Amino acid sequence: DPDEKINSPTAYAELIAHEFNHSVYFYRKFLLNEITGVTENIYVTEGMSGLAQDLTGFNRGNQFVAMAGMTEISSVSLPDIHRYTPGAGYDEARDGALRGASYLFLRYLFDQAGGEIMDDAGNFEASCGSQLLHNWINSPLTMPELAVEVTGLPYGELAANWFTALAL
Repeated sequence: DPDEKINSPTAYAELIAHEFNHSVYFYRKFLLNEITGVTENIYVTEGMSGLAQDLTGFNRGNQFVAMAGMTEISSVSLPDIHRYTPGAGYDEARDGALRGASYLFLRYLFDQAGGEIMDDAGNFEASCGSQLLHNWINSPLTMPELAVEVTGLPYGELAANWFTALAL
């Protein structure tokens, strides 16, 4: 790649952040909760790994995914990225839109929970978006139930708020 978009040290760091998050997510969400078998939509973990790229600062490629989520949002409903369908894999026709929408939804929840809050010494405080993510990956609940639990909002209201935030 002459522009070093996909084979630069930064691109590799982004890839590591994304893939390492898959490993951490699987271990904490499924193994520690003794969940056997797939019980969650594949785009939940893709969105979470996109958020990991964002929060580590290695998010150049993630910007393209977020753009796909925004420009193709009319082809996405919230259940598309939440609902688990046995045997369903990646949706080749809408993959970018679904990855982007999942990332944008998780980023929305992270920001609504307080985002990144640092103390005077430069350390992240635990009672903000970081705590939400910690609770999220440790919970045996799947995204629809967990999103309602962490926000305290009914699912329909949560969806309306998120789509309104995207429109704004």
